[in-house]
Amino acid sequence: MPVLGCNPCNPVSLGGVRKPTSCIDGYNASPNRQAWVPGPVHRDFGRCCNSHRATPVYPAHLPPLHTSEASFVSIRRSQGLYVDKTGYLRDLLALGPTPLDGGSRSLKHKYQFLARPRRFGKSLLVSTLAAWFQGAVGLGTGGSVRRDWGSHLLAESQWLWEGLDGEGWHGAHGWHPVVHLTMSDLVTHDANKLEQGLSHLMRRLARHWRSRGVPWGADGLAPEPIPGDIPALAFADILEGLHMCFGVQPVVLIDEYDAPLTQFIGQPEHLPPALAAMRSFYGVLKSAEHHLYGVFLTGISRFARVNLFSALNNLIDWSEHESCGALCGFSEQEVEACLAPYLDWLGEAVPAFAHGRLLQRLREHYNGYRFGRTSDFPLVYNPYSLLECMRLLGSPVERGQAEQGRWPNRWSDSGTPAFLIGLAQQGKAHLPEDVGEWPHQTLSNYRLDEPDYAALMVQTGYFTFRDGGDLPLRLDFPNREVRETYAQDLLAICHANFNTPILRQLHGALVEGDETQWLEALHACFQPMAHQNLLAEASYRAVLQSLLIVMETDQRGEDSSWGGDSDLVVQLAERVYVIEIKLNRSIQAARDQVERKSYAKPWFNGPRTVIGIYLNFRRDPQGTEATGIDCEWKILYRP
Repeated sequence: MPVLGCNPCNPVSLGGVRKPTSCIDGYNASPNRQAWVPGPVHRDFGRCCNSHRATPVYPAHLPPLHTSEASFVSIRRSQGLYVDKTGYLRDLLALGPTPLDGGSRSLKHKYQFLARPRRFGKSLLVSTLAAWFQGAVGLGTGGSVRRDWGSHLLAESQWLWEGLDGEGWHGAHGWHPVVHLTMSDLVTHDANKLEQGLSHLMRRLARHWRSRGVPWGADGLAPEPIPGDIPALAFADILEGLHMCFGVQPVVLIDEYDAPLTQFIGQPEHLPPALAAMRSFYGVLKSAEHHLYGVFLTGISRFARVNLFSALNNLIDWSEHESCGALCGFSEQEVEACLAPYLDWLGEAVPAFAHGRLLQRLREHYNGYRFGRTSDFPLVYNPYSLLECMRLLGSPVERGQAEQGRWPNRWSDSGTPAFLIGLAQQGKAHLPEDVGEWPHQTLSNYRLDEPDYAALMVQTGYFTFRDGGDLPLRLDFPNREVRETYAQDLLAICHANFNTPILRQLHGALVEGDETQWLEALHACFQPMAHQNLLAEASYRAVLQSLLIVMETDQRGEDSSWGGDSDLVVQLAERVYVIEIKLNRSIQAARDQVERKSYAKPWFNGPRTVIGIYLNFRRDPQGTEATGIDCEWKILYRP
């Protein structure tokens, strides 16, 4: 079976595995680099076919990039690129002490949880765990169930782990039947239909195991669930039945556990029935504890976990644990090692990308996520965005665009979280507020009925952690891709006018120092906005910052390091603009703050003119309509 993988910490498997006597011709980037070599082809599946890859593509000897694939077994079977994450499983799958009766060792942590933003490899992680416990294939179809099938299946699936860190210790836990639930299948806008969806999910799960020989309704097992059965009771019966049938405890893997609830965030009228249905269902994980070997959950949000799993007081949350900082996502070391063949080929195809320059550009545009509060956590790439970029760079047209600085922004392909848009459109969520130091990660603040907008922005991947330790912890955009996508999403939510002529006028006014043109363009941008969604000065500042981002000016917002000094600083070739924004106050208040706190002083004595822009946005008392913008420019320093 194909065993292509990349383990940057293991020189044997760097870019692949040792080349066996019979193999497909592999890739050797240079005489000094370990060859990128696919492994042997398993007798049951034949040779891998790469004909499904759409043109234009990289040379055929490079492994496929699996941007739309989240199945560990499928990636390994098709010899696709796989960045080895099995070493990170050592903490998750650590075993407890040997029982006094000499029985099998249990997992050290039975209940475990990981939160990561969308498109960050959570589903691939869950799929990897499923293959770890259950092997590459099912239990056959029909017939009597044999309890010795488990060890046979693990042995037959050993090819999955060849060349990976997991090769040396796979099998330590033995074989376990896996209950793999993807809760995004239950997304509905009607909270009362969740119960119906859960019932359907349980019937499908029972059919799945019946096809693998589980005799529901016989040998002491509960009958197969039927429409109308209570989902929680059916779930408990299935877990008990798998334990009885195979003589080993099943493993429960739940991907996107929070998906059925996220669209109801901030909608207290819909939350009670949705929470009741999911709390009852997930409660089985506690009541059926004696039937379970382990439970692992993933999702985007952590606040839903608090609402749903209060009974699981021993749930281990790995979301901000240093050992899992790069469990999902690609570290810099992994990118350098595992994407080396692509980087080398692109460096030869485009001279501007040679000698490490491509990696530097990728780092600026796509790297920057940090999933912990201290600076020693690794920075990681969003794997979907990076692999999509690499796939697109196989096209000469896309390479030409990237060479000119127009890199693909695929973050939005995974969809702007619907509940964020919904909250903003309903006026129930402030657009980003000043946060300064980060107090929001305490579990007591995680409420579904009154969500914290900044927490949502972190969990959905728009913001990430910066600084910490000796410096105040703050939030920032993780990279240029997300910053640009955020700006476009926010402007779209607010119905801002950001068409090209308006943006050109706004930018040109800054370049030329034209106050009249600036104010005219600013009115044109803000006039069509849904002002009921702009509930604070920070909201107006965020919109203006987004306009500047879309214009690609060199700007720094108060919360491009949220919690800086002046509201916005825009740096151009000949001018530096220090912008202060007020809402329903006065230009004088804005001017006084800039002067009192010396916001412009860092740019004095430099080569550029420093100009203060003082803005006061006026709204009617009900806050539903804008009534005007007061604006004043003042030269603060001339070189």
